[in-house]
Amino acid sequence: MDIADLRIDALGQLVLVRGSGERVEGVIPVRCFPFAQPRSHIALCDATGREVESIEQLDDLPQKLRLLVEQELERRELVPRILQIHHISGGAEPTTWEVTTDRGPVSFVLHSEDDVRDLGQAVLVIDDRGLRFLLPSVDELDARSRKLLRRYL
Repeated sequence: MDIADLRIDALGQLVLVRGSGERVEGVIPVRCFPFAQPRSHIALCDATGREVESIEQLDDLPQKLRLLVEQELERRELVPRILQIHHISGGAEPTTWEVTTDRGPVSFVLHSEDDVRDLGQAVLVIDDRGLRFLLPSVDELDARSRKLLRRYL
């Protein structure tokens, strides 16, 4: 890994500075395995989408650089996190889910049990429009939410 510095330029874009002093502007961090290993294997891509640097473990970066990459990843990724499950319509699929996310309340339709994927530490839910919702930790859900989710895990 050849990252001497990362910074935000006057245009609000991420700039990678290598040990040689070379600057790569317009860098975009991308998680290679966003749900299974969110803190591992981060690619830094240039404006054309070509990988210019790779970060094996996000936690190995110095704090200043890690925080900057985390902020850029958060700004780029639009995956709402489910905080609470209020209701799942009964019966066979399709079912309607009513949940509260970190972006507010939402209702969506789930076509199949296969659209709820257990990723080990997290759960990914994909609605009928292809939108993704993340349950970062089932253990952190309230008892009612865990009970409603149980049939899918």
